Amino acid sequence: MNRFSFPNTIINEDIKFILLENINWSYLKGKTILITGANGFIPSYIV
Repeated sequence: MNRFSFPNTIINEDIKFILLENINWSYLKGKTILITGANGFIPSYIV
């Protein structure tokens, strides 16, 4: 299991999709971000 491999294939596909997107994350530099969720599963994968 590599660094971005989770047992759930849907989560793996979602993470792969996000990582392959050409997103300019630099506008978040120095910002504070609040991540919330019902059980924290998705936010924990993102973090």
